[in-house]
Parts: sequence; C-alpha cells; structure tokens
Amino acid sequence: MANIEEYELYGDAKYRSYVTAVDKALKYFECTSDWADLISALGKLNKVLQSHQRFQLIPRHITVSKRLAQCMHPALPSGVHLRALETYELIFRNVGSQRLAQDLYLYSAGLFPLLAYAAMNVRPALLALYESYLLPLGEQLRPGLNGFLAGVLPGLEEGSDYYQRTDTLLLNVCIAVEKSYFYGCLWKCVLCNPGIRLQALTFVVSHYNRKLSMEDQLYIIGTDIDSMVQALCAALQDSSVLVQRSALELLLLGFPLHNCQLVFEDRARICTAAVIVLLRRDMSLNRRLFAWLFGSDGSTTASGVSSSEAASPSSEPGSPDPTGVSTSAYFYAHASSLLLEALRNLFSQKPSELHVVPVLSGSFSIFWPYRILISLMDRQEITTVILDDILIDVFRSLYHECNQGSLVHSQQEKQNDRPHFELVKTANLLFSSLEPTYLWGYVAKGFREACKQAHAQPDRVSPQQLVAQVGSGTPSLTELCTLSEFLLDVISLETYVETPTEHLPDLLHSISQELVTYCGSLAPVELEHALSLCSRLLCKVQPSIATTVDDSSLSAQQAPSQTAADDASSVIVRCMQSFQQLYVQFVSFWLLSEPAQTVAQFDTVLLKKRMTAFVRETELRRLLESVATKEPSDPYRSIDLPKVSRKMVKVSGMKLELLQGFGQMHSAYASLCRMLVELS
Repeated sequence: MANIEEYELYGDAKYRSYVTAVDKALKYFECTSDWADLISALGKLNKVLQSHQRFQLIPRHITVSKRLAQCMHPALPSGVHLRALETYELIFRNVGSQRLAQDLYLYSAGLFPLLAYAAMNVRPALLALYESYLLPLGEQLRPGLNGFLAGVLPGLEEGSDYYQRTDTLLLNVCIAVEKSYFYGCLWKCVLCNPGIRLQALTFVVSHYNRKLSMEDQLYIIGTDIDSMVQALCAALQDSSVLVQRSALELLLLGFPLHNCQLVFEDRARICTAAVIVLLRRDMSLNRRLFAWLFGSDGSTTASGVSSSEAASPSSEPGSPDPTGVSTSAYFYAHASSLLLEALRNLFSQKPSELHVVPVLSGSFSIFWPYRILISLMDRQEITTVILDDILIDVFRSLYHECNQGSLVHSQQEKQNDRPHFELVKTANLLFSSLEPTYLWGYVAKGFREACKQAHAQPDRVSPQQLVAQVGSGTPSLTELCTLSEFLLDVISLETYVETPTEHLPDLLHSISQELVTYCGSLAPVELEHALSLCSRLLCKVQPSIATTVDDSSLSAQQAPSQTAADDASSVIVRCMQSFQQLYVQFVSFWLLSEPAQTVAQFDTVLLKKRMTAFVRETELRRLLESVATKEPSDPYRSIDLPKVSRKMVKVSGMKLELLQGFGQMHSAYASLCRMLVELS
C-alpha cells in the first residue's frame, strides 16, 4: 500500500519511469529456472537502482524485499548471495539511515539468517554491510536487535577467520544500542534459540571483567532479570555439554552464591536446572557444579573441590581453611537451602505448575530426582547437611507417584505397569545406598517428633490430605504413619538381612514407647494409624521371630544368626510389655471414667498368678497327662482342673462407667486388642 510520500512522487514523471523499470526488472524473477537466471535478474535490478539514486523511496519495496530474501536461500551458491548483497547495499545507500530504520523489518528477513550458512567469501561482504549501514543506526537498531543477534552470533566461532571481526561488531553494537538493552536481547536469544546458546554464552564469559564483581557490571543481567534466569536455566539443560559448561562457567564468574545479585527464588530456579547436569556423569560439568556449590575460586574452574579435600578434617564446618572458610561451612551457609529447594522442585509431582516455570524442560522424567540424589550422595559434605530435610519429601513424592495408580505386586502386573515398577526400582536403588540403621532410625525419629508436635498442639486441625505435597514441612503423625506403611510395601527388605531381625523390631519398640508416653495427647485417628503401623511392622518381623527355635545342635556358623534372632525376640518381649502398658494407659485415658476403682474391684475376684515356675510346670504336666489318658470314644470330656484353695469372695454387681468420648475410639481400641493378641 502506497503511503502519502509515494503518492506525491507519482506526480514526477521520472519516478513513474522508475516504478516501471522496477516492475520490469521484477518480472525477470518470475522466469528464472536456475541460479544463473537469478544472478542475471539481480543484475538488471541493480542497474535500475543505480540509475535512480536520487530517489530515497524504493518502488515496490515489499516485493523487492521478498525477491531478495528468496535469493538468500541456503541451497543457492555463493555467487547469488554476493550479487544479492550488492542489491542490499544499493538499497541501503539510496534510502538513507532514517528510512532504513523504518524498513529494516522488511530487509532483515533475508539478510539476518545469511551468516549462519554463508560461504567464506560471502562473510566479509555481509559483515561490511552490517558495519557500514546497520551499526550507524545506533538506538534505531533496537526493534530489530533480537533478529540481528540471532543472525550474527553464529559467526562467533572460536578459531574462525572472522571471529575477531564479528566480536568487534557485537561490541560496537552493544555500545550503540546501550549495554543493558543489548544484553537483555541477548538473553532472550539464548532462551528462544538453542543454536546460538554456545556463542552467546562465550561472548558473555569472554567480556566479563574478572577484576570486577557482578554488582559493578549489572548491565550483563539485562533489562529483564526473569528472562536472564530462564535463559540460564535453558542453557543448563541444553543437549550440548559445551553449552552447559559455558553456563556453569558464567555461574562461577558472575553469580557466586555468597555475593549474588539475584533473589532466593531466582537462585533456586537456577540451582534446580544446574543439578540436572549430574545426570550426564561428565566430570568437567560435575567439577564446575561442585565448585559453584562449595564456593571455590571462579577464575580457576579446573580445580574445584576434590573428594580428598572434602574428606579432610579442615573441610568440616567451623575448622580453619587456607582460604579463610572451609568448603563445608560455605556450603552450609550459602548453598544448602538452595539445593534443598532445588531438590524439592524436582521431587514435586507437577513441576510445570511451580513458580520455577519454565525451569524444567519438556523431557523431564520422574526418575531424574532419584538419580540426581544418588549422585549427590557421593559427596558426604552434602548428604550430612540435606539428607534429614529432603528424605521426607522423597517419601511423599514416591507415595503420590505410586498412588496415581494401584501398587503392583505380581510379575504380570509389574509388566503391565512398567513405569511404576521402574520408579520403585530406582527408589530402592536410592534407599539401598542408605544405611538401614539410618533409614529406619529416621522413621523412628520422625514418629517421635510428630508425637511431640501433637502434644504441643492440642487444638490442632486434622490435615485435609492424608499425605501432604512435597515441601509441606514437618509431617503430621497420621501422614508419617501412612508413609511408613507405604515404605514397608515398596522398600526391598531383603537388601539387608538385619532389617527384619534388628531394625524393624527396634522401630516397633520405639513406636510403642512413644505411644505409651503420648497416649493421652493423641487424637483417635492418630492412635488408629499408629496402631495400624505397628501391626504392619509386626507382620514384617514375625517371620524372623518364628524361626527362633531352641536347638542345641546349632553349628558355630549358625550361632550369629541365632543370636540376632534371640535379640529380636527380646525386643518383641519388650514390645509386649510396652503394649501392655499402652493398654493400661488407653483404658485410663479413653475408656473408663474411674479406672482406679474399677481395677481395685477386679483385683478382688481375679485368680492370683502362680509365683514359681515349678508350680506352673507341675500343673501343666498334669493337664497334659490327663488329656493323653482320655478314652478315644470320649475326646471332648471335661478335664478336671486343679483344685486351688482360695478364699471365696462375695462380689457385688459391678458397673463399668465408660467415658462419653469412647465412641470415637472403637477402632483404635480394637486395633490395640489385636496387637496384644498378635504379640501373644
């Protein structure tokens, strides 16, 4: 559509002849059959432009720009590209800077992509065109700067003949358009264009002044911090190791954790993307990542923090270090909270719905968090700090993922539900790297803390979800019991022989002790879940207890296992005593309104227990002999019980007064009774 200026020029006969000549030259493009025809057509168009240089307005400029873009096709030879560049130069010279800035969106479509695939003899001509006509535009280049950077950065290849010239061009453009705006567009290109990430990050790292901090070079962050953070996250998850390495280099140089210009949320997003490099198992990436987390010198990324240094005594928090602060202390002070938040982001069921969008790429796998945590566990300085805090979220994530469908048990079901089977397998790989003493001790510790929390909050409200989402903090007692029962189903207890014979009985005893202590502070539903957990634990322990036989013919090789079984039996005996105490506590707190008076009444009518083992054995032997001598024809005849001389007590009618709230405790009371029966 012609504008007002073009309408005015139509009054000039020479301009009308100019339009006619351009139309005629454009006709030749419609009749081309090979690249030689394109060169001829471009030559005719160039002659028309040269003979009418007095006019700044190019007739049919939209059609001309389309024809020139077609001549920049990658499949065409360099001769066509060079002739088209001559046409661009004639047009830019004729229209002047002001009009070029207005029409740059038309000519950039064919011009900007050329450098990525241009032949070596084409590149100097293209760079000269940029230097002569686009660079003088200054701030007028801003609207097309994203496309310009996407077109020029591919030429920034280290070792190429035109690396220095391209780098100088970018520096001059950076100054011309203002540094903050330049880097803001650069980060947008990194985010949206994977093909130029390596060159863009190389440019940023090479021009970062290592003698100054990021605070003195804030223009590198650009005009939009969120775009820069997202670009770094995208680069850290790039498919190229070189891109990931450059991104980690930039983190070491410009964003050390002890002096970072970013808020906690942005640093957590970057850390979430950064730990994903552990999946590559690349030593150069791991070295840079751990150097960033442990605060080593960013200018010497080749050193990092070695395992020997981490294991040395000087690496422990609070101990002296040649650099003034130990690596473990640095990690605890600056990186531990970020790493915890990053792992919680990874273990969340729906990372796309978190505030870290778009940190995680579309190829995110539910197996990643477990494999990343396994890799982190190779560093003792990390696991000693974060494991206690992240393990409960690992349990929550696994629970939610497995309960999206039903848990599978049979081999056929495992084959039909392969993803969940593989997830449980990967999780077991993580759990097997933990000492069983720590794992089940962690559950016991969590149960104790949950009981204390319940005791400290008598007016607490029951959670809406049985198992909270990842990152919900300290679990409630019902949640911990649910997760513990779930772990008994998914964790392979056969990995360590001592688990069912030592650790699970110890856990059962620990839980029973806590229930005795906090029986009166727990809600009915909490007691019911806790007793259900105890029942499940006992089911896992009982097969080992059942094998405890008193056989004097045990060999020396069998003695250790028999000793372990005896220890487990003694723990079960202590559990029995604890549950008997729990029963008394339960009756006192939740069942009887006057427990002391009721017990006193029962004591008057109960038979006294035989005090000596000899008396018990004598009566048992007589009962067995009596059964053995019965006639086969009368197997059900009553057995004469031993006469016990006792003082006959006349008991008046008893009346048990139950508490009003006992109706809520029926299920818990039934579970407790079942536990006593099972333990007996």
